[in-house]
Amino acid sequence: MASWMVHLRVGDRVFEQLFDILPHELIVGNIAPDCGVPNEDWSVFTPSKEISHFKNDVGDSDQLAENFAKKYLHGRTHTNEEFSFYLGYYVHLVTDVLWYKRIYQMTKEKFWEQFEKDKEFIWEVKKDWYDLDFRFLRSNPEFWPFDELKKANEFKNSYMKEFDESAFADRIKYIVEFYES
Repeated sequence: MASWMVHLRVGDRVFEQLFDILPHELIVGNIAPDCGVPNEDWSVFTPSKEISHFKNDVGDSDQLAENFAKKYLHGRTHTNEEFSFYLGYYVHLVTDVLWYKRIYQMTKEKFWEQFEKDKEFIWEVKKDWYDLDFRFLRSNPEFWPFDELKKANEFKNSYMKEFDESAFADRIKYIVEFYES
């Protein structure tokens, strides 16, 4: 739900607070849930958002991150690379829940008439969000998480069976091109 740049900015703050976390894996993990590969008209993604965001059988959005943690974090021993990646993924899911509750729902309440009239109105809202992302990048050209993302254009997924091996690299290339356009 939050934009990719929001996820990178949150990842930046998380990285500042922790020791022994690998920046590359943290940043890729923080983008990974949004790395579903779209079909030709972008109407279907593989894996679906239900799978990539751990929404299966979830009534309460607060459970998304917990579902992920149960599968990939709790009671497991990880290499530093794995833990950094999974932490990034977890932070992404928590960020999406908070964004949904604190930004999206308030926006939908404020502009409920527009949302009711036009199912595509969300794209008007997202234009504003993306504009803020572009402004941030222009004001912060040395933003290290974005630089780290640029280096991940050949990142091979070996962490999650839900995604194919090239999914992260493919989507990261798209995200970098989007913000550099």
